[in-house]
Amino acid sequence: MRMSQPRDIQRVFQDSVKISNAYVTIRARRRAIKTPRLALAIAKKHVSSAVKRNRIKRVVRESFRRNVGLLARLDVVVISLPALAGTDNESLRQALDAEWPNLLEKVRLSTEKSQAT
Repeated sequence: MRMSQPRDIQRVFQDSVKISNAYVTIRARRRAIKTPRLALAIAKKHVSSAVKRNRIKRVVRESFRRNVGLLARLDVVVISLPALAGTDNESLRQALDAEWPNLLEKVRLSTEKSQAT
């Protein structure tokens, strides 16, 4: 459930919806295949310690897995923001769990808008 090809990640950046919170920016794009995919961009300049970056990645992946049914047919890229370095696991998990439904709604509205034109 990971995006590993650079061209797939570039497609998300070219044609996507975007939401943000204090810790991350999330970009998503609808896809034809039912399974969702995730890519992470946790910048070293935002989180300098490799141990902390890996912890953050684990939390994001776990939150994504818990919401995989909600996120079906999406390619998702999670990008770090500077405040991410100082957050604990539970705060990050709660922030992500609150954003997934918002992201889905924004993608749905974007899809309806593009189909109407």
